[in-house]
Order: sequence, then structure tokens, then C-alpha cells
Amino acid sequence: MKRQKLKSMKGRHLQLDNKAGGNRREQETTI
Repeated sequence: MKRQKLKSMKGRHLQLDNKAGGNRREQETTI
């Protein structure tokens, strides 16, 4: 779980402007 979060963090960093979108995408990846 922690490892996946690290990977998601990278994607979130790329989509800093799309914080809401990134957050939604992170949840889908976690599922």
C-alpha cells in the first residue's frame, strides 16, 4: 500500500494543478 502510494505521489506531482482529478485517479488505482 505504501509502495503504491509512492507511485501515486509521482503522478499527483505531475497533476498538481489537477489536484481533484489526481485524487480521484489515486482512489481508482488503489481499488
